[in-house]
Amino acid sequence: MPFFVIYQKAQAKIKKGYAVRGSVRSLFRTDEVINGIKKEIDPKGNLEFCELDLMHDAGWDKAMKGCDYVLHVATPFKFGVQRESPGTMLMNLRKLLSDKI
Repeated sequence: MPFFVIYQKAQAKIKKGYAVRGSVRSLFRTDEVINGIKKEIDPKGNLEFCELDLMHDAGWDKAMKGCDYVLHVATPFKFGVQRESPGTMLMNLRKLLSDKI
């Protein structure tokens, strides 16, 4: 269950009445996330997705439009595969947050 933390966070926010916009690296994975969340709660139109990559700048302004909060619960890290250094990932996360705060 690769999206366990995401399921838990999204379910908790939807239960409290928040609209949730989740980012995924590929929109082809959204059904998997929706089905996991629906095991606990019906999102009732309070869940949407955008395609983003933490390693690239494209799409972040549009994705952040109208957002009041950011929950960062994932990072592009795979065991045994080094795409980017942890320092680069942190630098990109800082950039995202500093541009939006």
